[in-house]
Amino acid sequence: NAVGAKVVAEVCKEFDKKLVHISTENVFDGTKAESPYTEEDKPNPINWYGSTKFFGEEVVLASGCSATIVRLSMPFSPFYELKKDVARFFLGELKTGNKIKAIEDQRITPTIVSDIAGALKELVDLGSSGVYHVSSTDSVTPIEFAKTIAETFKLDYSLISGASLDEYNKTKKAKLLKFSWLNPTKFERQFGEGILHSVEESISLFKKEIDAKVVY
Repeated sequence: NAVGAKVVAEVCKEFDKKLVHISTENVFDGTKAESPYTEEDKPNPINWYGSTKFFGEEVVLASGCSATIVRLSMPFSPFYELKKDVARFFLGELKTGNKIKAIEDQRITPTIVSDIAGALKELVDLGSSGVYHVSSTDSVTPIEFAKTIAETFKLDYSLISGASLDEYNKTKKAKLLKFSWLNPTKFERQFGEGILHSVEESISLFKKEIDAKVVY
């Protein structure tokens, strides 16, 4: 996340190539309760993953190459089986009739990968530089996310129950951020609305992609 980014950035500088560097909301500390994080908020990572991603941002900017840093928030997609994201985890558990405990006091902006792809294309085509947040246009709690998946796929709503973030974090070495959300307003002001979607719209797209067996 840091050394690899440094090497790529140095090569881009040497050969005068544009670099699009993918980062994460985990560069923040998750304490901003009043509104989602903007590009102007100062990073302050609280776990090792977030720290290494922030190191990566710093070395890319310090390299002097032409770079765009794109911070993503909880990407999810229908088909990438090497690593299940939260949307496919919830969907899989609900389809098999398993009970789910979902966090009810965390704010997240889960983002469908097709939106991310569309946003990256706009940034690359324009040759934009700087830092951009790419995420869903509104936020939810994980339990709201799970319930919307249940409603969209017509699955058993009663399988879902709530849990606190503190309860979840007790069993995890890498602690989740309480306010794990991003504000994509800068991107939308520059490129317009319609590229990024709300969480509810994204879950509908998620179902349509599954139904159509779209693979990307």
